[in-house]
Amino acid sequence: MSKSLKGLLLSGLVLPGLGQMVLKRYLRGLIFMGITIGALVVIIVQGTQDALKILETVNSDQMAVGFDQIANATDQAMADISSPLYRYALMLIVLAWVVAAVDAFLIGRKMDGQPRTPSSHSAGLKGE
Repeated sequence: MSKSLKGLLLSGLVLPGLGQMVLKRYLRGLIFMGITIGALVVIIVQGTQDALKILETVNSDQMAVGFDQIANATDQAMADISSPLYRYALMLIVLAWVVAAVDAFLIGRKMDGQPRTPSSHSAGLKGE
């Protein structure tokens, strides 16, 4: 498998930055991974806070909890949520994913196009 395809698949399908790490571009890989994981943490923390807000609304009525009550509390909480944070974090993840996949592909293509040095070519023949 060519390095360009390997980098594209790893950064595009598994985790942004993983293709860069495999292609030995560690700093770039860590940057893409950090952006993606940081944005995921923001989404998880915000989602947890929103879920706790919904639970507080449901528990504040001190009645038997039914599906309709949970649905109404969820609708009310979702209307109150300032969701630009979700959108920005999600856009950041998508952007990091696309840029990391393209970057890994370009790095791999550049590495695929490099001629082998005589020492690396002869080392490859010894192992065959």
